[in-house]
Amino acid sequence: MKRIIYVVISLLGITSCGTRGTIIDKKPIDELLSDFINVVEDPTSNWPTVKSVTARLVESLREALNDEDNRGYRLSSQRIAYETILATIDKYFEIQCVDGIEDDAGVDELVSRLGDAIFQWFSDNNEKYPNLWRDHFYVSDKEAENPIDGYFHLAVLLPTKENPQPSLHIIYPDAAEGCPMIEFRDFDEEGEEDSENGDRVLVEKWVAKGEVEDNSRMFSVSGPDIVEKMLEHEVMYISFIREHVDSDEDGGLEIARLSLAQFQAKWRETVDY
Repeated sequence: MKRIIYVVISLLGITSCGTRGTIIDKKPIDELLSDFINVVEDPTSNWPTVKSVTARLVESLREALNDEDNRGYRLSSQRIAYETILATIDKYFEIQCVDGIEDDAGVDELVSRLGDAIFQWFSDNNEKYPNLWRDHFYVSDKEAENPIDGYFHLAVLLPTKENPQPSLHIIYPDAAEGCPMIEFRDFDEEGEEDSENGDRVLVEKWVAKGEVEDNSRMFSVSGPDIVEKMLEHEVMYISFIREHVDSDEDGGLEIARLSLAQFQAKWRETVDY
């Protein structure tokens, strides 16, 4: 639970600058965060109280995550949303052990609503290159003393008369240096990811960090076969090797996980309508 406090304190300044409290009786997101922290840190909190304060924060975060015009605000909200999910689940099990509340008790709905918003995609009706896109918050070297905040930018160029084949373009976090790979997975009958039958693809067309110019980020382009897999599978993993550090014990391997349900929904809405 301490992690949510550290993360939120570091982000309150960011979100306060972009507060969206346009309705007089609606609390801004930083106040809702403070309310949430107070409740999850209070050992006497009951589940109805936790559920109520979490629901208000979830709705505020969903609005923030839908702000396609403000990347910094949206990415900071993604990070808060991830930590909110973890803290809510931790608090639910803590209360369940003490009070013996019913299984689920609404926690699945809260987590699902926030998860759907975290992984949503946006549509860009560019006349020449219409595309679906998202920015995906990612922390590299998580176990280090100073982890590195960053993000992926993903864009799927949609089929047009001039360019009938869709393609996936990825700009990687600043820490990424090379060796991109993509793996697709699905859930088994028990609702667990089937890691043994994953569909792994080596990305063939990519440019390493700094290859175009000194400060350019690594990027890759994949063809229609990858887009087809994005439409067929439930989960996508994107991996890369981060910049070499002598202290690296894991070889600098980084792996990001993306749920694909929201991409598929946006594709149906935009392409298969």
